Amino acid sequence: MNWNVSYFLDRCSLDQLPPDLQELIRGRGLLTSNGSQIGNKVSFCGLISSRDKNYVFLPRKTNKESERIIQKKYAPALFRALRKYHREVSSLLNLNENGVELEGTDNLSLIYSLIDDYRTNGLYSKRRTHRNKNKGKPDWPRTIARHQPALSSIGPAYIDYEGIQRNSSVDSEVSRIHAFIIKEIDDKFGEILMGNTSYMHDGINIPQTLEKNYFISKLEHELRNVYSERDILLIRTLIDVVNKIYHSQVEQTVIGIRSFHTIWEHMINKVLTGKVDISKEFSFPTYVDAEENKYPAKQKGQRTDTILENPEKNQFSVIDAKYYDADSLGTAPGWPDLVKQFFYAKAVESLKPEASVKNYFIFPGSSNHFDHAYMSKDAILAADIQYPPIFCKYIEPTEVIKAYISGVKLFRLSEELLT
Repeated sequence: MNWNVSYFLDRCSLDQLPPDLQELIRGRGLLTSNGSQIGNKVSFCGLISSRDKNYVFLPRKTNKESERIIQKKYAPALFRALRKYHREVSSLLNLNENGVELEGTDNLSLIYSLIDDYRTNGLYSKRRTHRNKNKGKPDWPRTIARHQPALSSIGPAYIDYEGIQRNSSVDSEVSRIHAFIIKEIDDKFGEILMGNTSYMHDGINIPQTLEKNYFISKLEHELRNVYSERDILLIRTLIDVVNKIYHSQVEQTVIGIRSFHTIWEHMINKVLTGKVDISKEFSFPTYVDAEENKYPAKQKGQRTDTILENPEKNQFSVIDAKYYDADSLGTAPGWPDLVKQFFYAKAVESLKPEASVKNYFIFPGSSNHFDHAYMSKDAILAADIQYPPIFCKYIEPTEVIKAYISGVKLFRLSEELLT
């Protein structure tokens, strides 16, 4: 089956999508919301697969100029980032704070494991050992036990020997099941997750039947008779894929994240250098009852996203990664976001009175629409010096994703934030 792949951006308008996809998005609740009011924009990054179509949603502000670059680089990088994020914050996934929802990450891991194994090891093969006289590698213990040597001047010599021949065959029913499943999975997901498909064994017959119970029965029987680590892991993965993906009763496959702002903040924090953790030194709320008993509320204390320090310049930068378009007043951070940044700067200044403190928003995007924001106190828009400006930085999402999945730092950006 040829799978049609269409690419869209997170936060695009629902009206921009095909009718069938609009229905899927509504049904899954993958829409922006403002309290109890549902919006008309998509809130999702990842893959929605239905029937013979795949729909991939990339982060907002991703450069979509080249479909080929998206296929080869952007989409595979996004899913590697989602997988890495899942591993790093798996202990928090059940908390569902602020609408954070990862979907289909277990299936994503299964698909990666299956495709990776195939690309590394090829199809599952049945290993057979044949014992033949005077053929193959000599089995000396067996030869010595069964044959009399001829004596010579240099010692005993064996005219005949017991040999061992080992070969591998992909002509077993389990190999056919593996080939059938990997072809289906690779056709459906290979381009999106890896940038290309790789199945190369079209000459292999299909299994006797495509029934789920037949697949499971054959795989479980084989599992009881294999001993190598690779074979055991592969067959267990195939069983999971049959149960959860290939023969799933669910019509759609959804793999991704509903609220990309959480991974945006996480990635920005991971790729910057010069980070310091001074949040534990901030003051925290304390409540007092009528009897003057004091109740500290440390869990309600201040927690900044990221703070950078340049010790040589005695400078601190308070960073807030905002997953906003920030290309108009309507899509820029609102009053609550501004107040929080102003307050965090004051908190750092209270701890480091001799230091210089700067504030930054980091937005996704390749063009700098806003340079900074400040508070005005009169009609001529004069700056209120009580509120230092909040500077704005824009960075292409794919640049952040590439650095994050590679485990490298964005040194230039880090340096700019501390100048």
